[in-house]
Amino acid sequence: MKNFKILTIVILVLFAKISIFAINEFGQNPKKNPTKKQMVTKPGNCCYLGVDHQNKVRINQICKNKSTTTFELEFLERSQVCTIIENVTLIDNHGRKYKPKGYSGISNCPDSLSVSSGDRFTWSFELLDASASSFSLSEVELEAASGMNAWQWRDVSIGHCHL
Repeated sequence: MKNFKILTIVILVLFAKISIFAINEFGQNPKKNPTKKQMVTKPGNCCYLGVDHQNKVRINQICKNKSTTTFELEFLERSQVCTIIENVTLIDNHGRKYKPKGYSGISNCPDSLSVSSGDRFTWSFELLDASASSFSLSEVELEAASGMNAWQWRDVSIGHCHL
């Protein structure tokens, strides 16, 4: 009787593993990419920008809190991507550079992430000065990263924003 119970449990476990393998392997239950989550920000501390880089990546909005400026970006096409946050530069119209503080929704190079159109990610920096009326946001082009494109936005106006 005891052997029958053990055999039954083993068969059930094997059946469950085979079912899970079949679902994952044959695409019947696709996993959702976590970068598709809507970024949550409080009303009033964000400003829509909608500025594209080569129709590949869009800065959707800029958000500010007490100590951080965050950019929410969106991929406009399927791609393999990664970032090196230390190589991303934010400069305001007064020439002040802001240090990067972090990122989410994108992998750190050299590991790349497969993304689809509509997937989103964020880059965060020191707090942008209230007197800034525009900014430039760019990545350093790396020679070692052949086939990878550095993203750049120049003189993006935020004069309409009330941050």
